[in-house]
Amino acid sequence: MFNLLPYNEKPLSVMYHYIAFPLGIVQAKMDEKVFEFWLATKYINCSFSKKLDMNMFNIGEDLWFTEERILLRHHNAISRIIYDNYQMDVVTLLKKVIDMGYYPQGNYNEEWIPLKTAYKKYRFYHDYLLVGYDESSQVFYSVGFLSDNRFQKYEISFDNMRKAIETLFDNNVSFDFLEYHSKKVKSWKFDINVVVEQLNAYITSLPQDGKKQESEMSYGLNAIFDLSQYIEDCAQKYSYIELKYTRGLADHKFFMYKRIQFLYKNKYISDPLFCQNSKMIYQMAEKVHLLAMKFSIKQDIKIIISIKNLIDEMIKLERDYLVDVIKSIYHNLKKI
Repeated sequence: MFNLLPYNEKPLSVMYHYIAFPLGIVQAKMDEKVFEFWLATKYINCSFSKKLDMNMFNIGEDLWFTEERILLRHHNAISRIIYDNYQMDVVTLLKKVIDMGYYPQGNYNEEWIPLKTAYKKYRFYHDYLLVGYDESSQVFYSVGFLSDNRFQKYEISFDNMRKAIETLFDNNVSFDFLEYHSKKVKSWKFDINVVVEQLNAYITSLPQDGKKQESEMSYGLNAIFDLSQYIEDCAQKYSYIELKYTRGLADHKFFMYKRIQFLYKNKYISDPLFCQNSKMIYQMAEKVHLLAMKFSIKQDIKIIISIKNLIDEMIKLERDYLVDVIKSIYHNLKKI
């Protein structure tokens, strides 16, 4: 039997697995027109955490889209005693979940996953998403980053997947499955107030959804400033820049560009200059990422100065034009 679930192999952001995994499902399953206005409400704010060792920069919250119930995330944990006593097989369970139309997601040991950096070298705890299987070839189809640092679809043999999951946990076998809630999406409506609220939070550097701000967390434009400072510090101390962060910055500006285009096309804003501004800032963020890649090769501190200057300019430009965007939205809403 062959079963391949709908999945867009080129999610609009591959900054992290936990962004790319759900986004690829939504891009594949959601109606194109609905996806356009849904995307206008996502990835508006951003955050930077000084207390984390990894994934310090994030481009939104509720990245699995569970709060708005577009994806339902069902958690399953089977004790090892029951698993062994009833001679259960995780491969059989995963195939049944896929046959039900759900996407298995969880953590496994990449020591057993070919084309991963850790393969046959060391135990490595990481996340996975399965999008299908082929019984004749005895393989699952998964998506994610491989050792070449590209996000892509790849195959995992049934036996390797079994070992990767069973060697990860001592006390239980655990995985989730993701259900796309089509009925919820059909009833979902665009809310301009959400966009305004989040744009305000972004330019005033406040947490979204009224959450209490932690001392080690920054949000909005302040988060981007802190990211810039972090890039400079890492370059000077370790001659290293985490390219996921600069890629994420470019993704965030791409989403802002798409949002401004949507608002203009649907007459929430009137000035085409807003579209030009958002596109220019997106292009500047793309240049930041390219310069970060260049620094990883040349290790020239002058490149870091260029990155810092670009981000400082981006912050100033965004603060100025997004204030006018919000004013324009309010002005046009009064006409309705």
